[in-house]
Amino acid sequence: MAVAPNGKNVYAVGYTSNSIVTYDRDATGALTKQGAIKDSTDLNGAIGVAVAPDGKNVYAVASNSDTIVTYDRDAAGTLTKQVFIIDSTDLDYPLGVAVAPDGKNVYAVAAFSDSIITWDRL
Repeated sequence: MAVAPNGKNVYAVGYTSNSIVTYDRDATGALTKQGAIKDSTDLNGAIGVAVAPDGKNVYAVASNSDTIVTYDRDAAGTLTKQVFIIDSTDLDYPLGVAVAPDGKNVYAVAAFSDSIITWDRL
């Protein structure tokens, strides 16, 4: 689960539902479901999610599909799929994703390939 830097949205992934769910967060912290993206190909076994410090992108990793998916995030928190990477060698069974505090890099840890992968953010 990840909270947007502005605090207005929360993102959660569903491992068995192969999805990422967007919630709107009000001033009291209460959540209202905004929508969900289901993708049994690129989000198969979705297990981790992170939001960039500038709030412009959301990243999700899926262990069963060996993918990291990048979403553009608009001002309302709505997600639009930008790109996905499948890498069964270096990203074999990813378990988590994080964005560096300066926003320059994205990191994913993969269990079966015993690796931490680094991407430069565009």
